[in-house]
Amino acid sequence: MSEPELRIELGAGARKMPGWTGIDISPKADLVCDIGTEVWPFDDGSVREIYASHVLEHFSYLTTMRHVLGECLRVLCPGGRLRVAVPDASIYIRAYLEGRDFPEVIPVYKRAYFFNSPIDSINYIAYMAEQHRHMFDMENLLCVLRNAGFVRVAARDFDPEIDVAKRHPQSIYAEAFKA
Repeated sequence: MSEPELRIELGAGARKMPGWTGIDISPKADLVCDIGTEVWPFDDGSVREIYASHVLEHFSYLTTMRHVLGECLRVLCPGGRLRVAVPDASIYIRAYLEGRDFPEVIPVYKRAYFFNSPIDSINYIAYMAEQHRHMFDMENLLCVLRNAGFVRVAARDFDPEIDVAKRHPQSIYAEAFKA
């Protein structure tokens, strides 16, 4: 039996990476699916690789994130790889503790950033106008992936072939494999 060739990008929206199938709730995706609640329309073991950039933080760990990671494991073939990028909450927390001006640390999405006091820097990354549900640092990201059942879980470097360059200063990266 040959290894599957299918590679999917979670939360892709209108982004079209050559050779990847984008799956998202957005009607602009290749395949429209609520990845946090629906069973994904792929057979067990039919996917070679999954990529998720700034997606996992939009799910609650106790509910929908575990569903997403469970579906990743289900559809990946043995030895299949999951690569993720998420916002690095430690950047924001360090800036808050050091009393630094938040926009100095990282550019902000103006619609989601309301500054009344320094704690709003933390609220920004934690909630992003009620879009974010989970904050990550590297230790937490690796633990979440291991707890979901992935093996060979490790930090990875920025990959200009797939990762979004403008998000690099605020991101942490990991990869994990299905046993």
